[in-house]
Amino acid sequence: MKHSITALITPAILAGCIGIEDQDWTHSGIQTATASGIPVTLSNERNATVTGAVGTVHFVTGTDTSLGAVAYAGLDPFVDVGANLTTNASFFGDWEVLAIEGITVTSTGYTSGYISGLQTSETGVITLDADFAAGTLTGTSGNLDVAGTFTGSDIDGSVSYKGLSGDLDGMIGANGAAGAFHGNSSTMVYSGGFAVD
Repeated sequence: MKHSITALITPAILAGCIGIEDQDWTHSGIQTATASGIPVTLSNERNATVTGAVGTVHFVTGTDTSLGAVAYAGLDPFVDVGANLTTNASFFGDWEVLAIEGITVTSTGYTSGYISGLQTSETGVITLDADFAAGTLTGTSGNLDVAGTFTGSDIDGSVSYKGLSGDLDGMIGANGAAGAFHGNSSTMVYSGGFAVD
């Protein structure tokens, strides 16, 4: 699904030192989720979830008048992956990404302008292989590559979506894994998640 967006941006400029063309207009990150989602209010907001037997991952994209195009993801507080892994495992389940692509900024003055882009989404199923000895969680599906590392139940590492590297955060255990991820460049932001068991 694709939607074109345009939003007004007006950054806080200190002492006129920097103009709109000098700003970084894409931001992404991991946020603490609640059971109802990521607690942000954005223009052009799109929310999504991926749910599996281990729980739910929430993610959102949209625009903010001070930050530009943004994307955030986080694990539901009730994710339960079970006991720590003690052997290799393969997990299978759903993933989804929300993105804003083709981002451009048009200046309407030194301190204001418009940000435009195309809201897209992609879903799929993925097999993630956990190598207990190496502490890695890896897999590929569609435009998503997962290159996670884990210690105990904590997942870190990276993902790549359409060739753009991003950060991964999540949990893994004997029952499966849940991961939230995000990334941004000057022309794209994305957030997403997977829930596999």
